[in-house]
Amino acid sequence: MSIATTLFIPLLIGKYYQLALNSHSARGKMLDAFFGEITQVNHFFVLFGAIIIARFCFNYLERFFSGVASEKFSKSLREQLFKAQLNTTLSAFEKKATGNYLLRYSGDLTAITNYLSKGIIGFINDVVFVTLTLVLFFMINEVLAWIILISFPLIFGSILLLNMKLKIYSVKRRDVRSQNLGFVTSRLNALFTIKVFNRESLEQQQFEKRSSVLFKNGVRYYGWYSLITALLPLLLYSMLGLILFVAYQLNQQQINTIEGSQVIVFIMLTISVIPILKRILKVNIVWQTGRISMRKLLLILNSPQEESTDVKQLVITKGRIEFDHVSYGKQDQNLLFNQLNFTVPHFGIYQVNGQQGSGKSTLFKLLLGIYDLKSGSILIDGISIDEISRKNLRRKVTLVSGELNLLGKTIFEAVSYSRKEEKKEAVQLLLKALGFFNSSFETVDYPIVDGGKNLSAGQRKIVSIARTISTNKKIILLDDPFADLDKVYQTNLIAVLNHLKKDKTILMINQVEHEHLVYDGFVTLPNKETH
Repeated sequence: MSIATTLFIPLLIGKYYQLALNSHSARGKMLDAFFGEITQVNHFFVLFGAIIIARFCFNYLERFFSGVASEKFSKSLREQLFKAQLNTTLSAFEKKATGNYLLRYSGDLTAITNYLSKGIIGFINDVVFVTLTLVLFFMINEVLAWIILISFPLIFGSILLLNMKLKIYSVKRRDVRSQNLGFVTSRLNALFTIKVFNRESLEQQQFEKRSSVLFKNGVRYYGWYSLITALLPLLLYSMLGLILFVAYQLNQQQINTIEGSQVIVFIMLTISVIPILKRILKVNIVWQTGRISMRKLLLILNSPQEESTDVKQLVITKGRIEFDHVSYGKQDQNLLFNQLNFTVPHFGIYQVNGQQGSGKSTLFKLLLGIYDLKSGSILIDGISIDEISRKNLRRKVTLVSGELNLLGKTIFEAVSYSRKEEKKEAVQLLLKALGFFNSSFETVDYPIVDGGKNLSAGQRKIVSIARTISTNKKIILLDDPFADLDKVYQTNLIAVLNHLKKDKTILMINQVEHEHLVYDGFVTLPNKETH
């Protein structure tokens, strides 16, 4: 309906021309076919007012519902993207810089939303508008209509060829932007390291080189983009000039003459259709960027996902862990573990020993199902972890590691999965048992910034340990838990662990001996060189 009301306005102007000059020729009767025979100016203005109000209403509704549809599509895609990233296997996720993933939420989602709103919905509306306009052109004057019908494919073909060149630089530009975003993300995350080693100048130089490459690609991109956008109006207005010239020649030669009202209608229709033609000719850019972005998102959406189905239910009653001929390595020719066998018989505290590089931390990641085995099996109370989903596995197994960030805006949120107020007392008691509170921290509502950057290393470690213990899982993996802790913290932690080991299996990588920490057994990993 918005299209129809837009087309009616030039026809109404032609009708006004007839009324103003009192001209009602036989050829001018075409205008009456749409509105009936209007003989009075006041009737014309009533109809004109009704048409422009109707156009406003239909235009608003069309844009609103088109925008809502685009937003709904973007929302669904955004949520599916985040879900896919959360469920992606860590080994697959680690193959790209974080910046490459972040870019999907900004430029790519915008490009895909535009693909739907402008490339599909908008394009269909524009094609319908141009088609109806061509019908009107032929009703008014066939000679002038043929000029438009012939000119448009020629213009479209020229722009299409230029767009093919533009696509090359568009892809290069997006790839370099993605790489730059990944670089910036990694360097800002390592700002402390950069300052300690005085690397500001070196990192700035590296970024300026990357920035220059992006600039060069941007210059090439905008060179072709500017040519296309500037050439479009030149070609379209040249077409309009040709139409005006031919109309003048026809009238001068009295061949297929056009009434004044029809000339006005033809010119106004042409002016109205020019921005539509421009959008149609530029839609190829929207299609190209949309397809590029969709391919990027599909790589993530189709990335390897963690198993979500369970063959068996894991119920831990003994806390027994078995590694049965386990082999693992990121490269088949260089295995970290080769036919590894050991057994943790029951609940208790067990120390994992091994030289640096022997795979102690990797062992924990295998137990959590973070990495997939090359061969062999890991069993918990006789059930292979391959028979349960990774989500279910991690309901039973948890980890303390310096690699794990704190999540939440306060200490309470960083420790507790639940945000319910009644959980605060339990968190408060746990942290108190670990010796966390002092004059600076008297409440679990104390705010933390960016994963705990406003806390000391020891405070972050205690909050991380409290988070792990509060989950009440049967298997606890502790990767160097005493690091960064003073003696008071260490003593409190040992007391808590000795209490927990009654009904939990605690595997610990520990670099320091503690006389009050009694181990129930040891797991010794072979040196990598002996494989």
